[in-house]
Amino acid sequence: MEYTSIVYYAQQLKTLLMSHDQAVTQLNLLECRIQQLDSHLFSADINGCHSYRLRLKTQKSTTVGIRKMYNQYKEKKWNQIQQLSTLIMKSASSSPSRSINTELSPSTRQLDNDTTVQSLTEDFCCLSRDS
Repeated sequence: MEYTSIVYYAQQLKTLLMSHDQAVTQLNLLECRIQQLDSHLFSADINGCHSYRLRLKTQKSTTVGIRKMYNQYKEKKWNQIQQLSTLIMKSASSSPSRSINTELSPSTRQLDNDTTVQSLTEDFCCLSRDS
């Protein structure tokens, strides 16, 4: 395997791992937020604050929708990491003349900063409500 291929693979793997780690961090924060909202919902239910409770349920529904979105994103990144690691293992044991662009799937080749999640999150939250 050529040195430039190794560097290219390493850069792609680093990008994928960072995206995956950021998604896991966001999922952890969202889980904390959902727990807080559950706590507030319980208090509002005991105190009989129906309008406040409704607002909290809406916030929780939105947060759950965002969590689903980040979970899908995390799984997508994990699949790409698995693809790339398999490709690295195959390339390490094969001839150095193999081209990376012919081996990677289109989703792995396009490793820009994945702004798709940011733009789709708002749409997903507006359209998806979990009861």
